[in-house]
Amino acid sequence: MIDRKYIRGARAILGWSRDDLSDESGVPAVTIKTFETGDKIPTLETVNKILSAFHRHHIKITANGVEEVDDSVTVIEGENSFIKLLEDVYSYLKDEADEELLILNADDSKSPQDVINLYRRIRSAGIGMRQLVEEGNTYLMGDLDEYRYISKQYFVNRVSLIYGDKYAVIARGAEKKITIFKDFETAEAQRNLFEIVWSHGEKPTESVADERF
Repeated sequence: MIDRKYIRGARAILGWSRDDLSDESGVPAVTIKTFETGDKIPTLETVNKILSAFHRHHIKITANGVEEVDDSVTVIEGENSFIKLLEDVYSYLKDEADEELLILNADDSKSPQDVINLYRRIRSAGIGMRQLVEEGNTYLMGDLDEYRYISKQYFVNRVSLIYGDKYAVIARGAEKKITIFKDFETAEAQRNLFEIVWSHGEKPTESVADERF
């Protein structure tokens, strides 16, 4: 268990109130308070949510204290790695104007409910979404204007995301691994490739999705 004083220290570095940490982590502010005051021992799940929120803002809490981390390349591993990626998208773009999330090789039909909920959260923050999907795919949960088709011969369901100055690529071997590159030129190069494919892609004309964003 991490020392509760490090939570206060990490908040101080970021200039966060307990409400700010609550918004970023999804942990109620009252739970954060009882953790920091020592009145109640939090669950491991609660601690991990708090640590993940700090890590997305380049702060790492260890047994020895609080450290700032280099975020030029970030690797996320494990079955919930895509959830952590979408949480980063939300926290990174939510306070920016006219931002959008670009998704290459997407397939809405494969999105579990927790992913759908995060997409909705992203959209509710005013963040736009556009997706490149396989030709003929009609399970589309967003507006049709948000989709363009990739020819079947070129489609591989290995999703990559572009948002802000970040580019995230997903690989699945023995364990799912997501690598996030934080570099303006890398993100811009991938964004330009996305736009080329988008400009030549056919727009879908129907959706059979039984659930929408």
